[in-house]
Amino acid sequence: MSLRFAPFHMKNFCAHRLLYWWFRTGVAMFVMCGHFSPSNAQVSPRQIEIGVIPGGLRYNVTEFEAAVGEFIELTLDNNGLIPHNWLLVQSGKLQDVINAAVALGGSGLSKDFIPQTPDILQRITLVQPGKSISIQFRVPEKTGDYPYVCTFPGHSNLMRGVMKVVGKSDKVSAPLTETSSRRLALDALGRSKVQPFPEGTREKPYIIRTFMPEPDLNPEVLANHDRGYVAANYNPGQGKDVPGIALTDQGLPAAIGVHFGEPLSICWDTVECRLMYAWNGGFLDMSHYWGKGAGGSRKGFDYVSRLIGKIQFKTQGTHPLNANYHQGTIPPVPRYRGYKLFNGTPEFIYTFGPYTVHERVTPSGNKAVQFDYSIRDMQNDSLIRFGLDPAIRPSVESSIGHWEGNELLLTAKEARKFQLVLRYD
Repeated sequence: MSLRFAPFHMKNFCAHRLLYWWFRTGVAMFVMCGHFSPSNAQVSPRQIEIGVIPGGLRYNVTEFEAAVGEFIELTLDNNGLIPHNWLLVQSGKLQDVINAAVALGGSGLSKDFIPQTPDILQRITLVQPGKSISIQFRVPEKTGDYPYVCTFPGHSNLMRGVMKVVGKSDKVSAPLTETSSRRLALDALGRSKVQPFPEGTREKPYIIRTFMPEPDLNPEVLANHDRGYVAANYNPGQGKDVPGIALTDQGLPAAIGVHFGEPLSICWDTVECRLMYAWNGGFLDMSHYWGKGAGGSRKGFDYVSRLIGKIQFKTQGTHPLNANYHQGTIPPVPRYRGYKLFNGTPEFIYTFGPYTVHERVTPSGNKAVQFDYSIRDMQNDSLIRFGLDPAIRPSVESSIGHWEGNELLLTAKEARKFQLVLRYD
């Protein structure tokens, strides 16, 4: 076998050198113009922090602007007392996402109440009280309003906000925080100060879910409440238990207070699913719960809010729908499903056995409480008994149905929509 060598020519050498130079320069240009280009360099995200209004179901940031394609790091700081999530939703799809979250039912907690739907653009799972979670994302390339919401049961009506996506050339303004003039004000140093006396009006009621006072309610009324366990008295200074027991706070931990102005304030309980009591002349002193001054200094015990005004009505006896279970049967436990706003007034929704109940409580004049009920899922031939405590019955008028003693009898058609008016002195 013989080997042949190509003849060496200077022109071949020059061509090879030229090719080598071109290749080396091209690689360098690729590295400089591609890998290290400004468009691919690491960009620090803009920081957005969203917290929770103490004592209320509201984000403290209800609106913020972002430029199309902007890189954002958003933090949900749960400075409240119950878990919250944060979902960024496609424009026009907010109610669809809320409905999908409600449809999760009993499986919702294991899924952080986040349904599987492409309408959710970004998400932060349930954040426990005192914790925070951050996510990073790119803002959509389409301008418009993108709502965000907490889908924990009962929160979606109030815990909302909007991300306003503007063009890159537009000026992006600072986040808009929730600043109720009656609760939060700015002093000369720019620090938020707490006004512990929230107020509402008949046209725009003030709604708050918090620890409500318990003014010596009958044990029958609180049939489904767990009163807690007796615990040892812990001394934080000594770092150990000391003689004595720790007394539980005497309050309703899952109640909703509504202030309609001077004529009426109410406490509606989400465990028993009914009105606990009503009063007038004021609303609540929240200083034990919210703290004073700059806020954030809630007492470690005895933090239940204080009533301002005079109690005019306290519920008595068992739930009125218990009248349907006279024949030795055990009545069902009511299940709270949340509320929706009806002309600014909360319409509470709960199930009681086979029924779904919608209930609104509003003032009727200066010395009366009006109940608007809608009981659904009844068979056409069924009859519902709506029972009242004998002490209350003489003060109550109904819009429909007929009375047998202390029970209001309603057909399925009548129960679909009826009204009770309770008058007091």
